[in-house]
Amino acid sequence: MRTQQKRCRFGIPQVALSAATLSAILAVQPCAAASQADVRISSPTRLTGPPTEDDYPAAAMAPDGTLWLVYVEYQRGSPIDMKAVRARSFDSLVPRGNGDRIRLMRFDGSNWSRPLDVTDAGLDVWRPTVAITGRGDVLVAWAQNLGGDWEICCRVFTPTSGKKPSRTDEPPRGLWSRVVRVTRSAGSDFHVVAATDADGKVWLAWQSWRGNNFDILVASRCTAAPREYHDPRWADPQDESK
Repeated sequence: MRTQQKRCRFGIPQVALSAATLSAILAVQPCAAASQADVRISSPTRLTGPPTEDDYPAAAMAPDGTLWLVYVEYQRGSPIDMKAVRARSFDSLVPRGNGDRIRLMRFDGSNWSRPLDVTDAGLDVWRPTVAITGRGDVLVAWAQNLGGDWEICCRVFTPTSGKKPSRTDEPPRGLWSRVVRVTRSAGSDFHVVAATDADGKVWLAWQSWRGNNFDILVASRCTAAPREYHDPRWADPQDESK
């Protein structure tokens, strides 16, 4: 990779990529008219496998350097009976036993943990996001089909302080809050993203459909007291599209 800037010097110590299966180190040396940047990328690490389809990863870095990865795990349903289909019997075309589940993994800089279940299996969910609160709690949010209406839901994982699994492949230890439904209005809410501000407060933003119009809504979460992790309170969503 080459850069054409003059008298430049910049560096990125570590960058988490996509499913957080890769890490890259980018270093750019002082340059005059042009320079080269050496990029070193580790070999891919496979984190999931059959019999599920795993996609839509999102990652966030905690203040202690721990990387948290959230993704959707899809369990295939019963197979299609092609012999029956050719005989014009189509019952096997109706999916049975299939569905989504959101899972959470931790990378401590050396090893990946086994995944934790964020939700139950057999759901219909869409694109989770993850952010770390100022206290180091892991907040996961996603869109979920509830009775035909897509709503934003969230849950918080509080890692157990000072206690590490006895084996590196064990799931992270900690406590889960209950699942919180952030939106309740008629109309779809989806494409949620999360970010943490300088005060450690997590903000959610998502696309909504209200009154024959698409809007971008935001909501913030109070993290003042630990008890709120088990009884989360969200500020009313604010319309920031106008």
